[in-house]
Amino acid sequence: MEETLNQILSELKELRTGLDSVRTDVTDVRTEMTDMRTGMTDMRTDITDLKQGQKRIEDGQERLQKNMVASLGDYTEKIIGHFDDKTDTLNNRVFNVETEVKGLSRQQ
Repeated sequence: MEETLNQILSELKELRTGLDSVRTDVTDVRTEMTDMRTGMTDMRTDITDLKQGQKRIEDGQERLQKNMVASLGDYTEKIIGHFDDKTDTLNNRVFNVETEVKGLSRQQ
């Protein structure tokens, strides 16, 4: 009987050792799960930051395009105005020359 009790006691010690090993494994799994959750949270934060950065770039590009179109329009208007002024000046000179030529041809 004593031998049976010793055998049961030995098996209980082995079970306790096995349970301790299982507890350690469960603790390790919990730690790894916590690390994974932290990593996922960090990834979500990074993804959010990337999306916000992309939005800022897209908004800046849109503003740049609008500014370029507006600037090109302004410069085109200035160039047209400059050529219109030059054309008016030349037309006035041609008119004055024609007037003088007509005046001179009447005198002859």
